Amino acid sequence: MEVVSYFQDDPTTVSLTWILKEVTSAVDKNTSGRFLVDMMPNLKYIIRTANFAQDCSSSMAAFEEKYPISFSLYFSLKMNSNGKSPKPEEVKEDNEETDGGFQSDEVDLSRTKRRASMFENSVRSFLEYFEQSERLMTVDVSCRNADAISSRVCELFSKLNLRNQKMVNTVFVFTFDKKLIDPELLEENDVDYIRLEKPGTRLSIQSLDDAIRGFVNRLTHTEHKTIVLDLSATNITKHTEAEVSKSSIVFVNDANMENYFDVPGCQGMFKTVSSLENAVCVFPSDTNPDLCKKIAISFNNEFSNSRAKGDSGKG
Repeated sequence: MEVVSYFQDDPTTVSLTWILKEVTSAVDKNTSGRFLVDMMPNLKYIIRTANFAQDCSSSMAAFEEKYPISFSLYFSLKMNSNGKSPKPEEVKEDNEETDGGFQSDEVDLSRTKRRASMFENSVRSFLEYFEQSERLMTVDVSCRNADAISSRVCELFSKLNLRNQKMVNTVFVFTFDKKLIDPELLEENDVDYIRLEKPGTRLSIQSLDDAIRGFVNRLTHTEHKTIVLDLSATNITKHTEAEVSKSSIVFVNDANMENYFDVPGCQGMFKTVSSLENAVCVFPSDTNPDLCKKIAISFNNEFSNSRAKGDSGKG
């Protein structure tokens, strides 16, 4: 509440001039870097200040004389023609419909529309500034599906030919059909080929974690590697059902295989799953999404644990 009172007492404290000054100070320290700046937080006591609703053209143009801006990315919560936001793509428990429930929904919708309108009024000057120079990219986030939004953003960055400055630790490429693999070709391109299986029994989704643990413990984690894992000798297929913990954070995108390694014949769109551990698992595009997440989470957990053990051993 102290912060709220502070802005209420002196709304001029947070101004575009001050923000651009802070951004300039940060860029001055690394003039060869790339920066993604979020300078319009959706906080009602900030976006209500008149400073953000003013014409930003002169201030932004002055800033760009020293540091040009590549583009502006706008996450837009669009409304349907009837004025209502699209329903979120999620499953909710059935509740009894009461008058009070309807009133609550109407209040929530009204509040959301009011805050969205406030935000759009605050950023309109920025949108017009970048739109005039054709540097405004808009992503509709009204679906509220994190995977879909992440995939769209990655697609935009890919079209701009932007690449990660920091390589991911390891890329695991999964295949369920041995006929699609040419081990000699992979070896020529320094890509490891491994059949993930459990001796004496056909590997299943239930025994997957143990097999992954044994495999990861044999890996060397000192350098970036690309590994093709063949699951054709297991009971796991592209359509195998799997349960995923809701507490696990992973990102699912569609991406070109050449984003991860360049091997003749290995092209086209694939499904990629990454986690906060910065390791990526790549699957055929028609693989069950929950199976992709299950395998990626298992690998990333074991990969993280293995590195943690190695770091503790150094101490």
